[in-house]
Amino acid sequence: MKKYWIWLTIFMILSMVLTSCKGADVAPEEGGLICVIVPGVENPFFGSEQQIAGDKAEELGYETLRLVHDDDANKEMELIETCISQGAVAIILDNAGADASIAAIQKAKDAGIPTFLIDREINQEGVAVSQIVSNNYQGATILAEEFARLMGEEGKYIELTGRDTDTNAHVRSQGYHDVLDALPGMEMVAQQTANWDQTEAFDVMESLLQANPDVKGVICGNDTMALGAQAALDAAGMGDVIVAGFDGSDDVNDSILAGKIDAGALQPVAEMAIQAAIQADLYIRTGDTGKPEKQSIDMVLLTPENACQYKGYAPTGSTESCTGAVEEPVSEEPVSEEPVSITVWTLSSRTAGLEEIIDDFRAAYPYITIDVAYADGAGHQNNLLVAAATDTLPTLWFNWGGTLGGYYADNGLVYDFTDYAAANNWDQKFEKAGLDLMTLNGVMSAYPTALSMVAVFYRVDIFEKYGLSEPTTFEEFETVLATLKENGETPIATAGSPSGGHHLMRLMEQLWEHYAGPELHDQLNNMEESWDNEAVVQAFAKFQEWVDKGYFNEGFLTADSDVAPTMLYSGDAVMTTELQNFENHLFTAEQDPSLFGTFLFPNGGTNRMSAFGEGYQFNANVTDAELAAGLAFMDYYYGVDTVTALPTNYKYPMPVQGVSMPAELVLTAELVEAVAESGTFTINDQALPKEVIQTLFAIQDSLALGQMTPEEGAATLQEAVEEYLANN
Repeated sequence: MKKYWIWLTIFMILSMVLTSCKGADVAPEEGGLICVIVPGVENPFFGSEQQIAGDKAEELGYETLRLVHDDDANKEMELIETCISQGAVAIILDNAGADASIAAIQKAKDAGIPTFLIDREINQEGVAVSQIVSNNYQGATILAEEFARLMGEEGKYIELTGRDTDTNAHVRSQGYHDVLDALPGMEMVAQQTANWDQTEAFDVMESLLQANPDVKGVICGNDTMALGAQAALDAAGMGDVIVAGFDGSDDVNDSILAGKIDAGALQPVAEMAIQAAIQADLYIRTGDTGKPEKQSIDMVLLTPENACQYKGYAPTGSTESCTGAVEEPVSEEPVSEEPVSITVWTLSSRTAGLEEIIDDFRAAYPYITIDVAYADGAGHQNNLLVAAATDTLPTLWFNWGGTLGGYYADNGLVYDFTDYAAANNWDQKFEKAGLDLMTLNGVMSAYPTALSMVAVFYRVDIFEKYGLSEPTTFEEFETVLATLKENGETPIATAGSPSGGHHLMRLMEQLWEHYAGPELHDQLNNMEESWDNEAVVQAFAKFQEWVDKGYFNEGFLTADSDVAPTMLYSGDAVMTTELQNFENHLFTAEQDPSLFGTFLFPNGGTNRMSAFGEGYQFNANVTDAELAAGLAFMDYYYGVDTVTALPTNYKYPMPVQGVSMPAELVLTAELVEAVAESGTFTINDQALPKEVIQTLFAIQDSLALGQMTPEEGAATLQEAVEEYLANN
């Protein structure tokens, strides 16, 4: 889970005024010149990052000047001076030294030109706008663990390190040693730099082998050195020595597949380079990237089982094992091109984006007939329940985690992906958190697609009008409610039973969290404690109080859930509780995103957020052809290429490795940062059985209408829990 949140966490910072003004002066349609400077293109790593960044910048409407500094800080300074004199609007740079490059980057900043660093960091913040790097330490530790495993955790080994002036060289070496030094059987007999160079690595390795003929392994700081070391070993007739590289170049991937080099770590070069161009464009147009200066992207361990799944430092989209060693794995692609038909049920809110993707999928897979049915959230759930009862479930369907998706897992209605996932390396395709959230009662019950979380969204302009700030305590939140009401505003927009009661429940569960606290709230959700208790009574009483004070929109009990965001768009309400993809809807609804902000409901403690997983479940009775076709569709739908091409069609954060969040989703990034610190609880309509939730929805309505006291509501809810437990 920790890795998942490290991968997802995004911080938003403000840029310096001078460079903000410079960026804002350049209209996007005018383009401009972006310099892309790397150490040297003869190294495929640097050549690829320059090509990818340059091509993306040109795609965004800019001219590019592509230069190399040969790891010479003086030459780098000259090149940046050239970019300044040529009137560049931005510089994308893989720098020449963590300390030596600071002066050149500062000079560009002083000239009003923002710099976006990739691959290598510098030892100072506030000079470059972005420093986008691989998580070198994480990559080094997973590679060292594999290296040790291959060596049986014992034996003599050599380490070839990178250029001493490069921070990455030290970070990687530290990562290696934090793992290997803890293993008493592992003995490093030599450590020497080869300065990232293949030829130098060959020469160094030849010399070291003379003094260490019994060496069992070689771990290298990059791929070019690994290739040089492997060549020297082959020349010495020592091809059985274990070799590990670091970068994920196509040459090393080919060597791994050929049985030469044994393992590597993939740097997300394509992602870093693309992000640098996108962030440069965004900064030029808006004066902000919406991201922190320091950005780190996790790496992937490369082995003979998965090396074929990556090309050009990026995933190919295939997740088939490269070795074929797993017994009878189910292919992730259709096993043949025989005609096959599949049906997909999903939410009507996804219609527009999905239709475009389906059209492209049909063109790519003409032998797969795909029919899609859409329904709103409540209708979708009812349709699934009816289909389950009549044995007419579709091939695959969207569903949530918790008890909603768990019903189909518990009743043997879904395909269990446990064996399939192991055979096809899903642990390298999805983040662990995504798989865990859709593993329900021991059944890996879905293809995971998103993590959802609920927060408060509000109108920034109306807050500012009344001198309000984001509340950080429950008392402050109530002060905001009262102030807005006193000034004739509708504080909160919500919706009642016509939408199933889910929208109103989002507020109710936060009141439970406030009065019960995290421990008791979790026990209530697990039906381990009685709901007929004082904390629940207090929450119901507070809800009634807010209703009586007129804090909700008029007629909310009969309002559809779409009313809430619409009222926020128009300014007819000031706050609402929504999922993080509310921000996506701002763009599709052509709203001004600067008018909206977000904060965690201040329920006390860590302000835990309500959250849940999402994914697509497959019918337990699918044929092999239907399963393969359905997975082909899902891999196309959620493949890196499709997501990159159509980023606004998706909910973020996504658990698919290699997919990053669009830079414009600033509010979503804030929530991802916040949830990493606050923690979550399972949203109540997924924590509790459907029978209990339906009772809750009726209680909500009765409380709002004054037809039930808080004490009666708590007792009625507990009665529903006891009835469920007695019958199940």
